[in-house]
Amino acid sequence: MIYNKEYRGIVIGNVWNENKAAFSRLSDFARSSETPAQVIGIKYVIKGRENYSIDHKTYSVKNDCFFLVNPNRKFEMILDDQEPTTGICINLEKKVLADVFNNYSSPEKLLLEEEQSNLIDFDFPETIYQPDDHFSQYLSLLKNYIDQNTGKLMIEKEKLYYDVAKNLLLAQSFIRKQVLQIKANKKATREELFRRVNEARAIIDDTLQKPMEIGAIASSVALSEFHFFRIFKQVYGITPHQYQIKQRLEKAKQQIIKGFSITEAAETNGFADVYSFSKSFKKGFGFSPGQLRK
Repeated sequence: MIYNKEYRGIVIGNVWNENKAAFSRLSDFARSSETPAQVIGIKYVIKGRENYSIDHKTYSVKNDCFFLVNPNRKFEMILDDQEPTTGICINLEKKVLADVFNNYSSPEKLLLEEEQSNLIDFDFPETIYQPDDHFSQYLSLLKNYIDQNTGKLMIEKEKLYYDVAKNLLLAQSFIRKQVLQIKANKKATREELFRRVNEARAIIDDTLQKPMEIGAIASSVALSEFHFFRIFKQVYGITPHQYQIKQRLEKAKQQIIKGFSITEAAETNGFADVYSFSKSFKKGFGFSPGQLRK
């Protein structure tokens, strides 16, 4: 482990058997590691950006996103930001996941419906999970229980890890259904295609202000334009272009709520003019930007 002189290194907040939770504030950090056997690795970024390299592919994880690593997986973590990156790293035993899974009851029976055998294998897609993921939202709440001076997680150990397992399973049950929407014969093929379109979705989220070039985005995840378009719609129910417009409108809505003018919200989210923005906004939400301001 490498410590920066000015910033705090990793602090273990809670340890229970092989389950561990660590708060970190680091910069200029690099290390190679391996997820222990029977342990799921969860890497959540509170602020900054963490880069993970696994199987010769790099994943750049930013604010409010997390990366998931399956057991016995070798990876490298690199931080090269001048500003410190803060985050939470959780190692969760498969045994805890199995206990929670086996004790699920109504009204959350969605975990026990179809594809039970696949879900209980706990071999989850290794990809960047976005802020709208259920588990990302849970981790966003969890950070409020961290003493950022000491790194201590102010939650009882058993409750912490069982809550982590519960929310991870709920999130993955929804993702499992998305993966099953992909028309491919092999489970491994469906999961790989999901990983690619999910990565493409992250690219769209990072470039909302720019005109979208489907061919370029498809190429960046090694898919043909037609294949990318078809798989994206199978997974998310809308086309890439419709998804981009939806995200732009949601971002603009939040900006207007925070006090942005309608013109500012239109310009910062890549709309050609206020008229086209207002028309799309009303179509998307059922009310105009002006009505929202009022």
